[in-house]
Amino acid sequence: MSISHLPSFIFLSACAATALYSQNQNPITSGYLELLPIDALVTTLSLEELTQVVITDTKTAQSRDKVTQKLEIIDQTQFEQLGENNRNLAELMQYTSGQFVNVLSRNDANWGSYAGLGPKYNTYMLDGLPIDSFTDAMSLDPWAFERVEVQKGPAAILYSNYLTMDFAGNESPLAGTTNFILKDRIEGPLTRAVIGAGSYNTQNARLYHQNRHGNLSYFIGGNIERSDYTQYGGDNTWLQTTEDPDYKKSKIYGKISYKPSKDDTLSLFIHRTQHTGDIGRPNRDYDHTYQTLNFKYLHDFNDALSLQLQGGWRDYDRNFDEDFYPASLDLKEQGSVQQTIIPLDLTLSYLHGKESVLSIGSDAQWTDYKTITTPASTGIEAVQNDMQALSNSLFVQEKWVEGDWIFRGGIRYNRIKHEYTLLGGSVPSVNEATWSKILWNVGVRWNTAKNLSYYANSGTSFMTPAGKQVGGSSGQSANPSLKPEVGMGNDIGIEWEPIRGLNLGVRGFYNVIDDAIVDNAGSPTQSFNAGTTIAKGIEIDLKHHLNESMEYFTNFTYNDTKVEDSKDVKNDDTDIPFVPRYMANIGITSFLPFDITASAYLQRVGSYYSTTDKTSRVKYGNYHTLNAKLQKNLIRNRDYSLSALLELNNLGDVHHPLPWDFENTGFNAHGSIALSF
Repeated sequence: MSISHLPSFIFLSACAATALYSQNQNPITSGYLELLPIDALVTTLSLEELTQVVITDTKTAQSRDKVTQKLEIIDQTQFEQLGENNRNLAELMQYTSGQFVNVLSRNDANWGSYAGLGPKYNTYMLDGLPIDSFTDAMSLDPWAFERVEVQKGPAAILYSNYLTMDFAGNESPLAGTTNFILKDRIEGPLTRAVIGAGSYNTQNARLYHQNRHGNLSYFIGGNIERSDYTQYGGDNTWLQTTEDPDYKKSKIYGKISYKPSKDDTLSLFIHRTQHTGDIGRPNRDYDHTYQTLNFKYLHDFNDALSLQLQGGWRDYDRNFDEDFYPASLDLKEQGSVQQTIIPLDLTLSYLHGKESVLSIGSDAQWTDYKTITTPASTGIEAVQNDMQALSNSLFVQEKWVEGDWIFRGGIRYNRIKHEYTLLGGSVPSVNEATWSKILWNVGVRWNTAKNLSYYANSGTSFMTPAGKQVGGSSGQSANPSLKPEVGMGNDIGIEWEPIRGLNLGVRGFYNVIDDAIVDNAGSPTQSFNAGTTIAKGIEIDLKHHLNESMEYFTNFTYNDTKVEDSKDVKNDDTDIPFVPRYMANIGITSFLPFDITASAYLQRVGSYYSTTDKTSRVKYGNYHTLNAKLQKNLIRNRDYSLSALLELNNLGDVHHPLPWDFENTGFNAHGSIALSF
């Protein structure tokens, strides 16, 4: 599909049907918003008002029309309408414009793209603290969230990179950031329970309970699932199975909040996931444990000045077996990846004028990363990579509100230090490296009328090479000569609500990265600096809350990417990996008689490539998928409700190939019964 087809596509999509995210969300344009974190506002605002307040922009509550970036809000109601095909948080955003969600399987991460850039250029956060968009997206349970705020465009000042050394390496908010906001509005007791079954002999159960006692509130939940999964790779590849893959995943989580006084709030959130099974061969077992902790302290000095202190702990322990396939199915070795990341953030916010905010703060991260190999022939552990990383930052941001104009600007000083004990099993000749960088970010918004706004943003980013990329690992070759990359992101857009409930938007973006660290998805994979990469494109959105019985959306994204590498002709004048030429989504939710809710989503994905190397790259894409979800309320009264749900994924049974020899598993279904009281 070429860009010349955009007008006809949007017109036909709107006429054809369909959308999810379009409850009327006019910004709060009157009244005074106190400078309070959203934790405090949830006790004073109505549920309708809460949908019009966002927190990611300044870490304090702001009305949506005071934010310079493009925002998408996904709330709990929409969680229920979306499917969970691969049990990955990224699937909550798979139908938003500009994002290509490409989850490889229930056992593997999302390898998609954002605003024309690869999978590591949109950071994930848990209540404003960074988490791993690869690992934590497979771990955390959406029942713990109040909503998700997707902030598009460069966001490099208030929020740091994430110093993960695994998967695709460090993650940067150059193309945006996604904030998963934990539940805070606990008004009274609520219990939810779900049991379900589906394709691949899948069986699962979920339980959640919340309550409030004076100044103390809490919630606790759990989730367990097992399955005789199916082959999720191509035939005769490293993912070939000899039996049904075994799959078990269990989660337990909880949060407690306490207000010792009207000016202070303390909260603690803990989450643990255990994921075990095998890929479908006798010596390809895995055993992964993911643990997450968030601590937050909020203090209001007065109506104008507030403080937020947040800390976290992320622990990733992945263990897996390797065999000699295809030569034999005997055990070759056992591998282990152990990583602990501790983020810390301190922010002071000062309200001046009516809604202008000055933010000053500092954040830090500590990372400990180790990979271990144990050959079956010796049984002796051999450490391959052992390194630590430390990041320190100071930042200041001013957002000035003057009538219909909003101006935002800030700077961040970032210092990152790596210490290498072992790389690739050997003591490196250089045992440490230090980098420092000053980043900036600016934005502007003009609310020309109550229903029409223009915005623009620009900012810089900085990303160092990760331990896996420098030292190598199972399936990845080392490249100790990697250099850091620097980037600049830009966007401009318009938001228009011509009639109540109908929202239109257009956003253009232009991102440039020098010395971009790119993964070539070969065998083995290797990271390298790919010269200059340029990603430009356009997003077009239409969302319509037609009436009380139907809402629909459609969006289209066109990407034009280019890699310029004068040092290597194979990688010169080629495409950025994992970025489709275009993406199109259409969705509809209907509220039918007999208390039935039906949602359907059609997605079309254009072509994309596995690598920049023109001599070996594999072309993917050019497919469409159709998913649907039905919910029937069987009983609903004051005391409890009982409902039945049916999820149908990939109704066309399209087995399209995915990177690294993965393959979509085709049609699958899942049914469940849910009880709330």
